Amino acid sequence: MSNIQKVKLTTRTSSGKLIRSTATLEYNDGRIWFLKSPFSLKEEIKAMRGSRWHGRDDDEDGRKIWSIEDCPRNRFQLGFLMGEDVYAWFDRELTRHDYSDTRCNGELTPLMLHQCDMSDSGLTYHYQLWAAEMGTGKTLSAQKVIEKSGVLHWWWVGPKSSLPNIRREFAKWGFDFSGPIRVEFITYDELTRRMDEWKPENALPQGVIFDESSRLKGDTSQRTQAAQRLADLIREKFGFDGYVIEMSGTPSPKSPLDWWSQCLSADTWVLTSQGPRQIAQLIGVPVCVRVRDQLCQTRGFYQTGQRTLFRLQTVEGYSVKGTPDHRFLKANGEWCQLANLQAGDMIALANHGDANWIGEGTFGDGYLLGFLVGDGHVYEKDGNLHGTLAFFGRKRRLVDAVKTYIPGSCRVTGSDPLGIHNKYVSHLVRRFGFGPTKDIPTDFEATASSDCLRGFLRGLFDADGSVDYNRLRVTLSQVKEDRVLVVQRLLSYFGIRTTLQRNEKRNAKPSYINGRKINSPSIVYILHITGDDAVAFGGRIGFNHPDKAARLSQRIAARHHFPPRMFATVANVAETGTEPVYDVEVPGEHCFAANGLLAHNCEIAWPGFLREGSRKALEQRCGFVVMQQFDSGIFPKRIGWKDDQRKCKHCGLFEADGPHELDGILDPSEVHPFEPSFNEVAYMHERLKGLVVIKHKKDCLTLPDKRYRKIICRPNPSVLRVAQAIVDSAPNTITGLTLLRELSDGFQYRDIEDGEIPCPHCPNSCGEVEEWFDPDDPEAAYSAIDMLNEEFVARLQKRNVPCTRCGGSGTVPKIVRATREVPCPKEKALKMLLDECEENGRIVVFAGFTGSVDRVTNICRKEGWSVLRCDGRGFEVTDREANIITQKGEAALDFWADRDNQRVAFVAHPESGGMSLTLVESRMIVYWSNSWKPEYRIQSEDRCHRKGMDENQGLTIVDLIHLPSDDRVLEIIRNNRRLELLTMGEVMGDIEWEADTDEREAVLTEAAGENLYEMRLATTV
Repeated sequence: MSNIQKVKLTTRTSSGKLIRSTATLEYNDGRIWFLKSPFSLKEEIKAMRGSRWHGRDDDEDGRKIWSIEDCPRNRFQLGFLMGEDVYAWFDRELTRHDYSDTRCNGELTPLMLHQCDMSDSGLTYHYQLWAAEMGTGKTLSAQKVIEKSGVLHWWWVGPKSSLPNIRREFAKWGFDFSGPIRVEFITYDELTRRMDEWKPENALPQGVIFDESSRLKGDTSQRTQAAQRLADLIREKFGFDGYVIEMSGTPSPKSPLDWWSQCLSADTWVLTSQGPRQIAQLIGVPVCVRVRDQLCQTRGFYQTGQRTLFRLQTVEGYSVKGTPDHRFLKANGEWCQLANLQAGDMIALANHGDANWIGEGTFGDGYLLGFLVGDGHVYEKDGNLHGTLAFFGRKRRLVDAVKTYIPGSCRVTGSDPLGIHNKYVSHLVRRFGFGPTKDIPTDFEATASSDCLRGFLRGLFDADGSVDYNRLRVTLSQVKEDRVLVVQRLLSYFGIRTTLQRNEKRNAKPSYINGRKINSPSIVYILHITGDDAVAFGGRIGFNHPDKAARLSQRIAARHHFPPRMFATVANVAETGTEPVYDVEVPGEHCFAANGLLAHNCEIAWPGFLREGSRKALEQRCGFVVMQQFDSGIFPKRIGWKDDQRKCKHCGLFEADGPHELDGILDPSEVHPFEPSFNEVAYMHERLKGLVVIKHKKDCLTLPDKRYRKIICRPNPSVLRVAQAIVDSAPNTITGLTLLRELSDGFQYRDIEDGEIPCPHCPNSCGEVEEWFDPDDPEAAYSAIDMLNEEFVARLQKRNVPCTRCGGSGTVPKIVRATREVPCPKEKALKMLLDECEENGRIVVFAGFTGSVDRVTNICRKEGWSVLRCDGRGFEVTDREANIITQKGEAALDFWADRDNQRVAFVAHPESGGMSLTLVESRMIVYWSNSWKPEYRIQSEDRCHRKGMDENQGLTIVDLIHLPSDDRVLEIIRNNRRLELLTMGEVMGDIEWEADTDEREAVLTEAAGENLYEMRLATTV
C-alpha cells in the first residue's frame, strides 16, 4: 500500500545555519520515496541506507526523485530531521535499583558501583551496548538485568567456549534455573541457524544478551545479519518493553569502523583482475573483483560459517549455490533473498565487458586445446597422456590454420578424417590437465590467460559450433552438461550471455548406417548465442572456419536490433546440503559476480545513532580516504585515521612531516599549508552517548598493573636460511608471513596421504566410468556436432573404462594436514617458565596455530604438568600420563579451579580460549605466538587479570620472540588497541617490556639480526 505525506525537515549547513525544507514522501514497496526534495536535503538523503537517485520525473516541474530503504535506521533519521526527539528514551534520568541482596555461593556480596551503573543502564534504557573492559563484571550485571526486568524469556548468545563458564557464573551467583525465568544459552552459529529457519509462529524472546558482541562487527556476515533480524523482531513486537544488550570488552578490535554494525560456497567462480578464480582460492587474499565491468579492490573472501546451501537454477543454465539469505538483484532493482526467489523471477546477470588478464598459455595454445575437446582424442600410452587432432569433412580446411599454432613442423596423417599427432599437443594436454573424458579442468580455467581462453573457445566452436542459416544465432551442442556449463561460464567472462537448451529425446529410435544399428543419446545440451551477444561473439571470439565466419558476418549485417539480455529467469531453488560458506566486502558496489549472476554481499542495539548509512560512509568520516591509481585500476584507499588533531586535515601528515601534498594520488593538489584536523576517532564515544556504557578497568578495580616480558630466542643458522628461502619464494605477503610464523613456532604444515577414501569421480566408487565408442573403430574420435547426426549416433555404444582419477581402483588417497616439528628455542624458554610457575601450580599458554598448541601440550606433559586444552572442539583435560580425564566444559573448568590438582597448564589458541573465561588462579600468561586478530590478544590477556586474582603476586605476560614475524604481530595489536581506546575516550600509554638477557643469549647477534630485519621489511603488510 502507498502512503504519501508532506513533511518539514530541518538540516544544518557546514557553517551551522539551520535550513527548513518541505518534502513529499511516499512509503511504498519497502522504500521511502522523496517525490519532492530540495537541494539542501541531498547530503542528508545520501547518508541514509539504500539511498538511490532515480533522476527526474516527467512532470512539467521535473521533480527530482530519490528513494531510501524503509528501515528502522532511516525512520530514526527522518524523525530527527522532522524535529522529533528521537533520543528522548536514551536521555531520561537513570533509574536506580537495589542490588544489596546479591549472593555469591550463598554469601551476601553486593554489586560494585560500576556494576550497578551497568545494570541500572540496562534496566532503564533496555537497548544498550556495554563497552566494558574485561574483568569489570559484565556477566553479573547482565544477570541482574535478567532477574529484575520482569521478562521471562531470554536468549544469551555467546561464543561456544564461553557458555559453560557463563552457566557456572550464573549458578555461582544464585540464579534459579528451575524458576519462572527461562534463559536459553546458544552459540552464534545456533543463532544464525535459528534465524534462517525463523517462522512467525516461533517463540520470540523478549530479551537478548549478545556476549562478546565484537563477533558482530562485520555488517555483511551471516551472524551479524541474524542478530540484526532478531533485534528488529524484538523492537517490532515489544517496542521499548524489549531488551537488546550487547557486551564487549573489545567493541572495535580492528578499527573504529567496528562500532557501526556491532554467503556463498567455495566452488563458486568469481572474475578477478587476474582472471577467473574459485572462492576457495581467494580466502583471505586481497583481490580486485570485476563487478558491472568495474574493478573493485577487496580484502578477500572470508568464511562465515557452516550453512545449509540452496542451488539457484535458472532457465538459461546459470546456477549458483548460496545460503537462503544471500541476496540477488531482481529486474525491479530490488535485492531479494535466495529463499524468497520464485520460479519465473528475473534476476540480473553479471554482464561483464570484454575483460583481459595475464595468465598461462597463448591464443594458439588455447585454440589447439579447444579443437582437441571438440574434434580430438586424448588417450593414455606408456603411462603418459597424448592428444590427437581429427579433421572431418569441411573441417579439413582448418588444417593449415591449426599448423600455424604448433611450433616447428607437424605431420598430417590419414584421409578422412585427417589427423595430427604432435608432441606439442600432448604437452599441452599434460600441462593443463586434460584427460580422456575431455572435461575442461578447473586448473585450466583458473590459470589460463584471457587470450588462451579466447583461443580455446574459438577452437571449440570451430569444431563443434554452428551458425544458423536464417537467423543471427550461434550454437554449440554437447552431450555432457558439465562441459557446456563451463563453456557458458567462460563466455560470460567476455560479456557474452547465452541460453542453454536441454534437447531430450524420450523415444529416440535407433538409426542404421551401412547396416549397423546406432543408438541415439537421450539428451543433447545446446548453447545458444543470439542478438547482440552473437555480435559480441563475432568480435571477441569469432571463427577460423571460413564458412562459419562468413555466415556469421552475413547474419550480423542483416540483423534486427533488440534490447540486450540483462536478466536470467529463475527455474527453481533446491536444497543441496551443508557446506562451509564465504562472503566478501566489495566497497561501493556491495555485490560481485558469482557464476555469472550478480550476488549481494547492520546496526543492532539501536539503528540510526550514527548518521552514516554504511561502514563505508563511516570510514569516509573517520579516515583519510583518497582515490589512488593501482595497476588494476583506480580505487579508494584509506591512508590513515583522523585520530590526532595534530594531523593535517587535507593529507593526514603531521605538521613536521611536510611538504603537505597528496603524493602519488590522482589529480595531486599543489603543496598546501598545514591545517589541523578534528579527532573523529576520539569523538566517537561522544556521538554514542546514551546508547553505549563505557567502563575502564582501571576506573572500576584496584588491580595491580600487568607486567610484560619479552624472551627473545636466538634462531640458529639453518632456521635463518629456511626463513630467507620462505621470504624469497612466497607468492604473496600474507603467505610469506604465515609460513614465517609457522617456522617461528617450530613446525611446518604439510599435506600427507593417510589411508584411502572412496573415489568421488566414478559412480559408487566402482573404479569405472561410461563413455561412448564406435565398436567398428574403438579409438576413433568424434565431436558433439556428430552426435546430432542420427545415422552416426546409431552405431555408437557405451562401454566402461577405468576412471582416470582412481585408475580403476575405486579409491583415492586421503590427504590430511600434518605438522613436522623443527628445532625451536621457544621450547627451552617455555620449560624455564614452567619451572618458575611450579610453586603456584598454574600457567596459561596461548599459541596461534593448532600445530603450536599440539607442541605446547606435549612439552607441558613431558614436564609433568596436567593440561586443560581448549580448542574449537571444546575442553579436554589430560593428566601427566596422557590419560584423558574429561571433555566436558564445566567439569574441565572445575578441574582447573580445584587446588588439589597440582601443576595444571591451560593451553589454547587465543581465538578459542581467550574469551569469556576466568582463569585467575594463574599468575603468568605465556604467548608462544599470537593470533593476527588484535581482539583475541586483548581479550586473552584479561583471563587472569580480573577480580579474584592474587593481587600480591600480580600477573606477568610473557611473549616468546623468535623470528621478527612475532614482533610484527605485536606491533599490529598495539596500534589497533590504541585506536580502540580512543573511541572509548581513553588514551593508551606505552607498554614497556622487560627483555630477558640471561644465559639463553637473549639478544640477537648482529649478523642474525641484520638478516632477520631485512626479511621483516620485505614482509611488512
